[in-house]
Amino acid sequence: MQSAAKAQALVRDIADKLSKRLAIGPGINSLRLVNDSVGWPMIIMSRNGSEVSGAPAIILRIRNVDMVSRDVFNGSTFAYAPHILEIGYELSLAAYNLAVSSSNATLGAVYSNNGFNYTVASTIASGTSLFLQTPGGAPLASGTLTKVSGTGDNSIAYSASALFAAAAQLPARNDWMSVESEATKTGCRVQLKEIAAGTAVSEAALNAAVVVSDYEDLYWPTKSV
Repeated sequence: MQSAAKAQALVRDIADKLSKRLAIGPGINSLRLVNDSVGWPMIIMSRNGSEVSGAPAIILRIRNVDMVSRDVFNGSTFAYAPHILEIGYELSLAAYNLAVSSSNATLGAVYSNNGFNYTVASTIASGTSLFLQTPGGAPLASGTLTKVSGTGDNSIAYSASALFAAAAQLPARNDWMSVESEATKTGCRVQLKEIAAGTAVSEAALNAAVVVSDYEDLYWPTKSV
């Protein structure tokens, strides 16, 4: 048993404010309101309506707190207040630079190492420096890349690897700050979730993402919002 009336009101108010804030910037400029599969309200913000993987997009959802106790039909019950406000965004791909010896690999080719797949970010021909991108973890400090798909050497030995660019949030800092500033004014408990690179912003992605930051007002347990 649940009532989303308060959550809906909060989301409409946030959406109204963000529609004005985001309209004047060069990044995210559109938003849409939608309910998740359970009925909790969400705002999905994007650049020109593009919500595909790799696009700068932010998802926001407000939901009630599960009271843990069950109703007479043995269903979940939710407190009218307080609320949890979740914010999620996709991370960019991490990039690595590998020292190789006279190797060949074409842009878009995929290689594996250390249990992860890596995509060639720039074509090399008899090259000695190979740039790779991945949504996964780091390659071994040294070793061999094995081709999974695409055009290039079947295996590429490398003597060293270095992180070139760490995974970071795709939305611009100003866009993120606009959303965060409105979220913290609601009195809700705010949870930040980072969505894995290569995964488009969506309800399913938000549900699967791990909370990386949890902000709770000092008097949150007794708040009426």
